[in-house]
Amino acid sequence: MPGSGYGQISFTSAPTFSGTFTVSMLDGFQPNPGDSFVALRYPSAAGDFTSMEGLDLGGGLRLDPRFTKTGLTLTAAVYPTNALPSLAIYPSVSGVLVLWPVNFTGWELQCATNLAAPEWTPAPVAGTNNTVLPVTSPQQFFRLNLKGS
Repeated sequence: MPGSGYGQISFTSAPTFSGTFTVSMLDGFQPNPGDSFVALRYPSAAGDFTSMEGLDLGGGLRLDPRFTKTGLTLTAAVYPTNALPSLAIYPSVSGVLVLWPVNFTGWELQCATNLAAPEWTPAPVAGTNNTVLPVTSPQQFFRLNLKGS
């Protein structure tokens, strides 16, 4: 097996990504912060996932995705578990992945391109607590807003 104790997918030709990428842990496995796993290897890639599920492992632990031109590595990292959600933003194959802790339901992802005079508009969310969005301007800003406020 290509990975040591974990699954890994290797492509010999360039894949075109679409849909949801889902991570699952077997037999109650929990990685330690700093543990890294190469999940995908490819010579190049096109397209993008619409969302990435299973990255939030609960209890302040998540898998941070790192896309490169030839693969995807997931690294276990801690995040704050306070009363307010925090956004994490990562480059994806052709856009950006925006994610937040899974326990913050009832919040709306919003985006703007000008903080001097922001016009916050709802962003489409494809996943439970994350979405992959195209880069639509040189600057994009994101926030979570409690629905109804």
